[in-house]
Amino acid sequence: MKIGLFCDSFFPMIDGVVYVIDNYARILSREHDVTVFAACPKEEADKHPYRVVPCSSINLGIEEYNVPLPELDAEFTRILEKSDLDIVHIHSPFIVGRTGIRYAHRHDIPVVATIHSQFRQNFEKLYRSKQIVNGLTNYVVRCFDRCDACYAVSAEMSRVFHEEYGLKQIPGVLGNATDMMPVADRAASAAHVNKLYGLKPDEPVLLFSGRLNLLKGIDFIADALAVLRDRGVSFRMMYAGCGPDEQVLRDKIADLDLNDRCILTGRIEDRALLADLYARAYLFLFPSFYDSSSLVQIEAASQNTPTLFCDGSVTSKSIRPDVDGFSAAFEPQAYADKIQQILTDRELHDRVAAKAHSDLWITWERRVSEAAALYEKHIAMKKEELSRSRS
Repeated sequence: MKIGLFCDSFFPMIDGVVYVIDNYARILSREHDVTVFAACPKEEADKHPYRVVPCSSINLGIEEYNVPLPELDAEFTRILEKSDLDIVHIHSPFIVGRTGIRYAHRHDIPVVATIHSQFRQNFEKLYRSKQIVNGLTNYVVRCFDRCDACYAVSAEMSRVFHEEYGLKQIPGVLGNATDMMPVADRAASAAHVNKLYGLKPDEPVLLFSGRLNLLKGIDFIADALAVLRDRGVSFRMMYAGCGPDEQVLRDKIADLDLNDRCILTGRIEDRALLADLYARAYLFLFPSFYDSSSLVQIEAASQNTPTLFCDGSVTSKSIRPDVDGFSAAFEPQAYADKIQQILTDRELHDRVAAKAHSDLWITWERRVSEAAALYEKHIAMKKEELSRSRS
């Protein structure tokens, strides 16, 4: 198959969607002809074991994201038109994604979409006007409605987009996965992290990993940590990653007098080190109401580290509370109560950790093979549809 993956962001910008595309492209390119069409610097094209066609873009000062300009990029357009794709898979409903849809419609090939995000929350952060937020949300839904099929990253996201966003079709479910494998030597891994970050061997570690964005509840975590500190609970908190609200978080930590309890690692590109951090952590904290099916909860599960979500979040629907994950009310004291319970009940923690590993950890090889089978199905369906229309 000749497969085109389309997205409005790509390396060197790092977020969950970029990692998803990278893993799709790496694995699919072993047996298929894969091209990634994305907004990124031209020098990025030669850094990957699959073909990348960069699109020109400009920065408008909206976080780290650039605005793609495919229609003004003659080289991008020329390569796309000569690509002879069998299927288009879009990973964003914006400019580059819509370019992929138009290509698919012109060439009578199927186009499928993965719905990664709860876009309305992004819009609400950027704009105060309800009219603008509703207009942009409708813009996203109209884009997905133009696709032959949509796949959400969780069953709850499928429900949200169909019932709350108004998507005409009920999306299928094609979840995320991870390339992360369990660390081979947990003792050596822990010793490495302890030395690198000045941790005591018996110190309980709480971890958040991902973009430092207030939408993910990073400030809420700090509020819960202050409750634990005031109760005399022993812990160290690690925030692994970077993002637009890093300074806001640092200020919050300082205001709460938590500097001695919190470590901000900055951006971590070394996947082996990140695996060590997950393995060293006793509990992964993820109170986000923004995320739909984050990669990080699967990465944590790969290292037998359970996640604490918040009741009512989309991500909390991926686990059974106190079976393969934990959940608590979105209130600092309630969240702190649950952390304290998990820290003191080792038997509960270990039982849930083992189930998190067995139930939630899935590799990209398995997930992408499912996607490839879906591609073949949609290509066959499109050919049959065209054959009927011409007869």
